[in-house]
Amino acid sequence: YLVFQLCGLIGDWAGVACLEAINLKRPYSVYIDRVEYEVISRTLHSLPLKRRIKEHLTLPWMKRYQRYLIRQSEVGLFKGQDCYPEYSPFCKQPHCVYNVHTKKSDWINESSLNSKIESLLNGEPLQVCYVGRAAEMKGPLDWLQTVHRVYKAGVDVKATWLGDGALLLKMKSLAQELGIADRVNLVGFVSEQSKVLQTMRENHIFLFCHKTPESPRCLVESIVSGCPIVGYGSSYSQELVSQYGGGVFAPMNDWQKLADLVIELNSDRAKLSELIRAAALSGRCFDEETVYQHRSDLIKKYLNSNI
Repeated sequence: YLVFQLCGLIGDWAGVACLEAINLKRPYSVYIDRVEYEVISRTLHSLPLKRRIKEHLTLPWMKRYQRYLIRQSEVGLFKGQDCYPEYSPFCKQPHCVYNVHTKKSDWINESSLNSKIESLLNGEPLQVCYVGRAAEMKGPLDWLQTVHRVYKAGVDVKATWLGDGALLLKMKSLAQELGIADRVNLVGFVSEQSKVLQTMRENHIFLFCHKTPESPRCLVESIVSGCPIVGYGSSYSQELVSQYGGGVFAPMNDWQKLADLVIELNSDRAKLSELIRAAALSGRCFDEETVYQHRSDLIKKYLNSNI
């Protein structure tokens, strides 16, 4: 079976493989986990001048190129509701899939869930976290501004960011400038998934400021860990908790509104406790075995008949 993950234009070997499969008249499937041309478009301002010029010139070609390869495929596997609506109109057999590396054994257990809620209702400091790169598309500076506004409103908040990246030093500088360095723990890179999941299990809110349609896996890991997702809304994030709840969302780039949502949740901790339980329930929909079995079944179904 031929399955290729498209991600760009120049130097994208998956795209080259698709072209070769077309020449050989072999059926193939495409998998896409983010809307690459939209990601680049939204982060152009942060790139060096030469890179901005290059991306500006190639973006229209990337869109046409990817759509052509999608049209020639037998089945499209598009990650989440940020990717699926964007690419599905150009595919014979489009399907929404997910990419997770958590198992059923990683689901937060009832004891840990109760302990988290008990700490919240007993008036302990509000604990918020994020896991991901300190990069423009993740909105790390918006994240700090959100934490600062929450703190200035009188909330006893402790914030943790796991992840390294180009903006980590700038984050540290901004935290000092805002006077919240003692409230924010910028941990840096953490390699052990167990530590990442444990951090999510211990925190009351997973605070995120994603600025691009990338269908990030960390949101799934968060609800699996019983940590409600509170951040900039997107089709992907909203769909993850559409059945059972476990998320609250602000408009894109509106960190002031996002901070206000966190302040409201802190003032109504009974409501936040319900959100934590709802997140854990939504997380039961996602485990590695189930999502990859679904993907495997689709590949076999649509490529078998064309081999």
